[in-house]
Amino acid sequence: MTTVRNKFLEYEGVSKRIPSIEKDVRIEVLRYFRHRMNPTQQRHKQDGNSLIRTSRSTDNFPEYSQENGQAPAESGGGGPDIPRILPSTQYGLAIMRENSNVDDSELINDQRRLSHCVENVLCAYLNRHLVSQEEPYNETYPIPQRVATFLTLFRKTLPELYAYFEAEEVDILSVATSWLQHLLAREMQSHDLMRLWDTYFAVPDLLDLHLYVCLAILTNCRDALEDLDRSETMSMLFSLPPLNVDRIISDAINIRLSLEHDEMYE
Repeated sequence: MTTVRNKFLEYEGVSKRIPSIEKDVRIEVLRYFRHRMNPTQQRHKQDGNSLIRTSRSTDNFPEYSQENGQAPAESGGGGPDIPRILPSTQYGLAIMRENSNVDDSELINDQRRLSHCVENVLCAYLNRHLVSQEEPYNETYPIPQRVATFLTLFRKTLPELYAYFEAEEVDILSVATSWLQHLLAREMQSHDLMRLWDTYFAVPDLLDLHLYVCLAILTNCRDALEDLDRSETMSMLFSLPPLNVDRIISDAINIRLSLEHDEMYE
């Protein structure tokens, strides 16, 4: 209890304001909510292109029509049946006003709480570990260098899957760049991401561990990936299915230990 209390007091004492990223954090949380609350996206989850277009557009609200603020017929319900979320556009604000009879206060409060929590944790971590450093990690280990290291480890750890990606002409370079640069924030399910980042914030070498987490994800998804063609593979890699994060972390540690053991005896 003393350790927990000390960590809590340390967290409370860290500044949780970085104005330059706070707006981006709120936008990303809104995107997660749109993605999870949109029934059309849930039915067409395998359509990676549709997912990417919908999740990255700040103006697209497919669950409502622009004429009357109601859900289209193919969505399976009317406007009042689909909870709303905090808007990020003038159109979204207009939709909320037109559908004032919808009681979505609980959903909006949930979104505000999640946004506030994520914003506080990210800003506190950056203020505590990265912003104050004289030589940031990204300058010492730039993204191209980390991507090259990852691809080397990928080829060594999963040679058959790597060869399959090459044969299918999967753009693994763009996948690796996104996975490493954004710590899977764009690709993972939100609840899985929070569990993963909870572990990251508790270890001193999170960016090093992240390399092996990416390998562990590929290891756990290998069988499914080998049954897909190029476009399906890209869709899955940019919109990952629900994962057993505890297993992913355990596998990542084992992969790192195995590779270090091999290097020791080479």
